[in-house]
Amino acid sequence: MEKRPVSRVTRDPSPAALKPSPRIATSCEVFADGSAVELLRDSGTGASALLVWDGKQATVAKEFTCGGHTYVPCPIPGDMGEAIALPTGHAPHGSAQSLFSEISEAFQRYTSLAEESAFLVTFFVLASWFTDLLPTAPCLLICGPAESEARALLRVLRCVCRRALSLAELTPSSFATLPFSWRPTLLMIQQEISPSLEGLLLASNSRGIHLLRNGKLVDPFCAKAVYCPTVLPESHLMKTAITVGISPATMALPVFDTQAEEALLDHLVPKLLGYRLANAARIRSSQFDAPRFTSSLRELARSLGAAVEGDEELQSRLERLLEEQNTEAKAERWDFLESVMLEGLLFRCHQPEKDRLYVGELTQTVQAILVGREEKIELEPRAVGAQLKALGLHTASLGSAGRGLLLTNDIRRRIHDLARAYGVRALEAPKGGCPLCAEPVGTESVDTKSS
Repeated sequence: MEKRPVSRVTRDPSPAALKPSPRIATSCEVFADGSAVELLRDSGTGASALLVWDGKQATVAKEFTCGGHTYVPCPIPGDMGEAIALPTGHAPHGSAQSLFSEISEAFQRYTSLAEESAFLVTFFVLASWFTDLLPTAPCLLICGPAESEARALLRVLRCVCRRALSLAELTPSSFATLPFSWRPTLLMIQQEISPSLEGLLLASNSRGIHLLRNGKLVDPFCAKAVYCPTVLPESHLMKTAITVGISPATMALPVFDTQAEEALLDHLVPKLLGYRLANAARIRSSQFDAPRFTSSLRELARSLGAAVEGDEELQSRLERLLEEQNTEAKAERWDFLESVMLEGLLFRCHQPEKDRLYVGELTQTVQAILVGREEKIELEPRAVGAQLKALGLHTASLGSAGRGLLLTNDIRRRIHDLARAYGVRALEAPKGGCPLCAEPVGTESVDTKSS
């Protein structure tokens, strides 16, 4: 349990630190040296206070001065004070493995999640504690008609996610009013997700995308878990989220009553805050990547893997768990025009005698692939040229025969890298004798004439 707050903590040793300085209301700060400020709820008064972490130990204070600025607790917004669970202290977390096991065991104990789904949800929970430091906000999509079991899962999530805020049936207008400056983890129940709300949820996955509300910019970047029984497989949200199915429980589960909820909050939340404090600097600089995944899933995997930076075993487990979702995503992309076009480009790349490819030739090749798959799409060279540009392959005039690509080794490598990113079929059975088919994404080019 933390001590009652002191009035002030300062890291400015100079006399200037005693002078008035700009006051900044904050919900959290992570400084370059790994020190941090976190928002707590004072267990005695219920008011907010600051936990000041110097990299080794913590002090609870009403304000903190550093770098010529004075940080004070962000006020708890109205009714949100009771809805958002704030920690009252921090505790040693042990190893990442042991903390991961404790969280996943709670899901397996109190919900109907299968073991692998419980593992995926645990990765989401850990990432929610670092959303402000991650390149992409973690997103969890819970599917299936078992609404009672989904609600139970969301109750457990509320006990372990950072600053969890439970909501139901959000509209686009109400979404824009949420306290995003707190970087909450939204736990949502939606019977349907309208296209406009889906667009807002997708926007809140990415940094730097703002909403305009009452003439002011709102940054909606935050973690979120959404239960929607009617979400469709072609939903764009499904392509950017961990997706888990929830099914009716086949055996009796322990009752997750108020006592069990408080026990989970008291036991795990201080450890999770301790884990954040000890690892924030390392996770912010994580270089974890999963280049073989589709682009949307790769962005999500980067954030989930960063949250367990330093534990290669957990990162490897994450990649294995996401592999099935990645395979499904690639299968869905096979019929997209970009993928078919890249298949046509690969076909032409594997003709070693060719040193150039005209847009008209590529149009004929792609059209033949579409016809073979019974796709009723009529292509024009102009549209194919525009699509090449969208893929980052810029055509040039190749004389009287028209525009096209010079098939240099760099262009061939770029085509192979794009084909891997889009999960193109032809790379599942690489062309014999083509060294680029066997290269990992991003290999530096060598000075050869062709593949």
